[in-house]
Amino acid sequence: MACIVDLGPSAAQVHYRLRPGIVCDRRGSIDGPVCPLPPAPALVAEDGTDPMALGAQALQWTGSSLANFGITPGTPLTADEHPVAAALMAGRHPHTGRRLLAGTETKRNRGYEITLAAPASLSTLYALGTPEVAASIAALVAQAISQSAGQLERWLVGRARRAGLMGWIIVHHSTPALLDRLPRPCLHAHLVLAALMAAPDGEWTDIAGPARQRLYGYVEAVEADARSRMRRLLSDHHGVGWERDHETGRWEIVSARAELYERSPLPRPACSGAVEDARLADIAVSLRAQRGGLAG
Repeated sequence: MACIVDLGPSAAQVHYRLRPGIVCDRRGSIDGPVCPLPPAPALVAEDGTDPMALGAQALQWTGSSLANFGITPGTPLTADEHPVAAALMAGRHPHTGRRLLAGTETKRNRGYEITLAAPASLSTLYALGTPEVAASIAALVAQAISQSAGQLERWLVGRARRAGLMGWIIVHHSTPALLDRLPRPCLHAHLVLAALMAAPDGEWTDIAGPARQRLYGYVEAVEADARSRMRRLLSDHHGVGWERDHETGRWEIVSARAELYERSPLPRPACSGAVEDARLADIAVSLRAQRGGLAG
């Protein structure tokens, strides 16, 4: 299920989310120091690689208002741009330090984090696939998330040049390896958005009060939009078949070409537990119990 949290006034929460390997934090409001879940020791395969790092995605800029600062949405957010991202989340011009919206308090909420998840069966297909297939699936999921972030922006501000949101996207491929449990495949993304957006009239506005309520109201819709895009992309590129569960209303995979998963190098940690011997025909059934769990 999609969720959203206020990051609060702490700059530490922003810097924490500039790291690709963050551990998800689903508290309803975050205003203190960073308190991530304790990670387990890294998993290392026989060839010395991290099996959960397959196809890891870089942070990606998102939001049309980034054009006001010479940043192109959809491009990687590199380490040398971290100060730029932090300044935008603080509501300041990244080059001059000028406050973008006069009268805003230093203790204001810096932004929001929206978590969007792929269907459980798609995460399983990712885990069962060859490295090439897994990389393709991860890229298609990232593409769908990026497009849906643009849709969220259009819902909020309409279509206007240089108007809209600003932030970045983090894509995760699994739940974290914690001290008490192994990771499992879980394709999902975090949209980290500044609590400030450019309005169509060229002015900056705070995403608070009614604007915040509107943002919260779109969270489930943007995940539904992202999943719809994932289904279309996976069907077009890999011939994946989908079916809607009559009990939950969710779409899950019911068929896929055998070459997508038959050559998978099993076993590996990403395919542990119930999915290790799974076949695509019963993926939706075998993972129903996992649908409510999302972390990463």
